[in-house]
Amino acid sequence: MELTLKLSTRIPLSACCDAGFLQMMVNRCIVGYHRYGPFYLIGRHSRSDRKPLDRLKQCLKKYEKTGNRELLVDIGNYAMSEFTKPHHPKAHLKCEDQGIR
Repeated sequence: MELTLKLSTRIPLSACCDAGFLQMMVNRCIVGYHRYGPFYLIGRHSRSDRKPLDRLKQCLKKYEKTGNRELLVDIGNYAMSEFTKPHHPKAHLKCEDQGIR
């Protein structure tokens, strides 16, 4: 199976995303699926009550301490899990172009 991303022909691929990083995220989801089930079920079954945001924060702390870039892939997947099936009680999508406030 292949995943196709829609990109602008005016912007080089390397200027908007890293295909290797995205592939590593997908690879992790494939392995995780066989071990634990779909990524969006993180924190939603009895085997694990830790929410994606909790795991993301833990990985970020560990990355800041160790510099192991593998943890950034985990952070990306935990962010995707939270985005797909949010646990946050006020989760919503409001696109802003002024950055983080």
